[in-house]
Amino acid sequence: MSFKVESNLVCSSTLKSYNKSYIKKTRRGKIRKVSNEIYVRNEILCGLNFCTLCYGKYSGISNQKVRNIIFPNFDIFNKYSDFILEDESLNHVVIPYSILDYLSETDRTVINKLRNKLRSQNELPIFKEIELTNENNLFDYNVNQYIRFPDTQFTETCLNHSISRFNFEDCAGNSIIKVAIWFINHLSKSNANIRFYILTENEEWIKKFTSNLPFDSKCFIVNPYEYINFVSNEYVNSGDKLPFKTSLVNDNSQPENNCVFPEYASEREILQGIDKGVLFKGILRMISRNRGEIEVTNKNRKMTVNIIGHLNLNRSIDGDLVVVKLDETLNCDEKNLKSQIKSELELDQIEDLEHTEIAGIGSILLGDDDYDENSALNIQNISIQSIESEDNNSLTFSENNNFSGRVIGVLSRNWGEYCGSLVPMNSNDDRFNICNNTSTRQHRIFVPIDPKIPKIIIHTKLSSTIENQRLVVVIDEWDCSSFYPTGHIVGVLGKAGDLETETSVILRIRDINSSEFSPSVLKCLPNHDRNDDWKPNEIDFRDRVDLRKKLVFSVDPPGCKDIDDALSIELINPNDDNSQENWYLVSVHIADVTHFVKPNTPIDDEASRRSNTCYLVNKRIDMLPEELTTNICSLVSNKDRLSFTCNWEINENAEIRNVYFNKTIINSKYSFTYLQAQNIIDDKCNNSEIAISLRRLMKISQVLRKNRISRGAIELSSSEVKVDFEESRNLYQDLNHNDLGKEQISSVILNIKNVYAYNYLNTNSMVEEFMLLANVSVARQIVSKFPNCCLLRRHPEPKYDQLEKLKHVLSKVGISNFTYENSLSLSNSLKNILDSEIIKKNPIIGKLVRILTTRTMNQALYFTTCKSVEGTFHYGLAEEIYTHFTSPIRRYADIIVHRLLSASIGLEPLCEVMFDKDYMFKLSNTLNKNKRNAQMAGRDSTRLFIYLFCKQNGNQETEGIIIQVRNDSLLIFVPKFGFEGIAPIDKSKYIFDANVPYLKNLEKETDTLKLFDKVKVSIYASDEYFQNKVMINIISD
Repeated sequence: MSFKVESNLVCSSTLKSYNKSYIKKTRRGKIRKVSNEIYVRNEILCGLNFCTLCYGKYSGISNQKVRNIIFPNFDIFNKYSDFILEDESLNHVVIPYSILDYLSETDRTVINKLRNKLRSQNELPIFKEIELTNENNLFDYNVNQYIRFPDTQFTETCLNHSISRFNFEDCAGNSIIKVAIWFINHLSKSNANIRFYILTENEEWIKKFTSNLPFDSKCFIVNPYEYINFVSNEYVNSGDKLPFKTSLVNDNSQPENNCVFPEYASEREILQGIDKGVLFKGILRMISRNRGEIEVTNKNRKMTVNIIGHLNLNRSIDGDLVVVKLDETLNCDEKNLKSQIKSELELDQIEDLEHTEIAGIGSILLGDDDYDENSALNIQNISIQSIESEDNNSLTFSENNNFSGRVIGVLSRNWGEYCGSLVPMNSNDDRFNICNNTSTRQHRIFVPIDPKIPKIIIHTKLSSTIENQRLVVVIDEWDCSSFYPTGHIVGVLGKAGDLETETSVILRIRDINSSEFSPSVLKCLPNHDRNDDWKPNEIDFRDRVDLRKKLVFSVDPPGCKDIDDALSIELINPNDDNSQENWYLVSVHIADVTHFVKPNTPIDDEASRRSNTCYLVNKRIDMLPEELTTNICSLVSNKDRLSFTCNWEINENAEIRNVYFNKTIINSKYSFTYLQAQNIIDDKCNNSEIAISLRRLMKISQVLRKNRISRGAIELSSSEVKVDFEESRNLYQDLNHNDLGKEQISSVILNIKNVYAYNYLNTNSMVEEFMLLANVSVARQIVSKFPNCCLLRRHPEPKYDQLEKLKHVLSKVGISNFTYENSLSLSNSLKNILDSEIIKKNPIIGKLVRILTTRTMNQALYFTTCKSVEGTFHYGLAEEIYTHFTSPIRRYADIIVHRLLSASIGLEPLCEVMFDKDYMFKLSNTLNKNKRNAQMAGRDSTRLFIYLFCKQNGNQETEGIIIQVRNDSLLIFVPKFGFEGIAPIDKSKYIFDANVPYLKNLEKETDTLKLFDKVKVSIYASDEYFQNKVMINIISD
């Protein structure tokens, strides 16, 4: 990467300019030339808030206090960005524009973190034309200053234009020299007590800085560790965010100079091994803390390589791109798998970590949110384990395209930020005697919340302060001589167990952006410059059909404020006078969000980054600003609102003779909850207009549902757990996080009254059917007009091998009519199972069968037709084509579809970027990732509240159902709480029979535990090492 500065100086009375041009490679791989005209000033302000030379009366810091002025070189940002952005000793960090240019081209992650840091502070004016005031705490001396210094726009620091060609790295390094010299000369006239530091570890640049800086400049050229030694007496917590070297840790559990893990193979050995087909690479997916697997391809055959034990995992972490070597000596059947794990020398206990909250109550058609990747894993790795050792027909890994292996290299790390807490100092657990203290720092063990991530050694001065706190830690390195990786703290979220803290943990883990919307985003709101309530005006009415006098109403969950959709129905005259059937105009009215969210605006950019509204038990993280979400766009009752309407002429047999779309303005007459609407329908004495409309919609929806099931739509079980709670806040308290400073916060007092399964009503299904019909109708419309750039949603076929295993499991309990050749076959099979004798005797088994079937499903995905080669079929809904149109307030995918639909009916042109295949492909991937994260955050929140409920109210005794039998434990589903967990079994009292499978009591042979048995269980909260787990024990009779 290089650029050329053309010496085209243009002089004016105060400014000069030159053209800077360079060649760059875009993210899409294209090469382009960039040219900018740069204006150069003769005078400039330094930006230092204590400088009386520049800011006169506004500055006034004591000259006795030492001020550290830091010039980080480009190499420091890549390795020590957390230190540069957070350390308390960095009083004034000067970052030249040339450094920012370098980081923009080389490290997007660092530049984004740096930009966020710069946005969070109020910067002093640099150019003299800007009026100086003391508003917004510009001269707050208690916070560190980060100064963007325009070296490229200042004559004394701008690089020599005679240099015709150089790269970004040279430009960045040379700018440090010029900027440092200018600051030294500028502040030589100041009486302030100042020390200058250039931070770098690059030996070449150390020599350049030393040779180019004046001998008496009083500027120290040091690396970050040397710098900390200079300032540690004044700033006792400095350096806490620096990575520390493994050699600093005295690991008493290992002999000196002895490796715990094997060394990685060399790059040459790896490349040669891959070429020869003896080594394989793939993404590691962890199943538990000491077991992972990767999928590889060998001679066009897909294989699964199982990696068992810490030594074979060899310092790899979930998501790493690893290189593995197959080991025939490790190939074994499932029976020997556990013994191999248990014999593995490790500090951790063997933990069963497949503890997944699942769906279980209610009956809905399989849609987009009723299955996920974790569920698919469970059917393979939990529910089927008990059947693989029957009759000596165990599927060895080799017979089932499964092999064992070991990691011999890591090509790419997937290290990220991890939330968790420290092992308490008073822990008597000998497993953690690796910790030892020095005079100023302590080595502590950090336990991540994610059980798939290993414990991390941190090196901190804040040990006592961060006890019992939720921390954010990153991994720095994992040396082969250390059993654990080493890392450092990048954030303190708050006290462990506090609701707001634990909610912050969920949002951080799931990468949910919960920050406030920026002023530029809020300026996009139609009423941003006034306080009055928004009302549509004449411009808003343009090209709209006025439906405000029509009977329009919404049906939503209780407390819903972001109302995306409303319904209406009216009897119309049939075209054919001889027809004996009634025809209706049924309309689904969807909030017209795209009227307010225009392409290429700050609000559109922000919505695309967030992608979804995230729903937690106690809060909602909006995709759009609240004013749009709950007011301007929300189809609230008795207010004029803009909508995008899908209309059908349909009869009572759900036969459709016409479909059309238009933009409308409505005034919803009612905002019902599902229960309120259901009560109106069920009240036979109520023959009002609204009751008649609801009953007509209900009747048509039932036919729609029946027709879809007959085409092969999958009817599976799902549950939604509801929490009845109250929140209040106590008095403000002082917390001191040292490096974060003292801050005022308030704690939430939470009173959880009850946790219960959500009651799914017929009105839920009624609304769902029309939303699905609208999504299908819109998908057909946009594909007919824009076949090569549509955003659709597909559901791939299930994992048929897992369905075969499930069939085998069900046969053990007398269910033999389970078939799955296609979606219609599976749908009919599930329906027939409900009529079987075993289900009639125990109806809950029918729900559990549907739950286990859900586990075999793949995840539904957004995709763009411009790059799809996998078809458009939605397996769960049995629809050839499908998209998302009905929830634009909470899903960005729907906003894209609204734009496509609007263009397809000629209301407005389609923005050019949507014809860009790369853009649409990248967008679909972002939408899939963020939707998944939002779903998981919601489930994490529910699990947190169940934990808090059990912690507040003590052990909960309830009914559980066995959904898998192991030789030492049972997997129990708890309908009341809608989740599952592993209950341990005393192996000395039970014998395991894999052929059934079941556990038989040795003292009482009639006492057995088998699949789908009901058991009495105790649910309780466990917070060992702040893991916040909900545990299950079986209560003996």
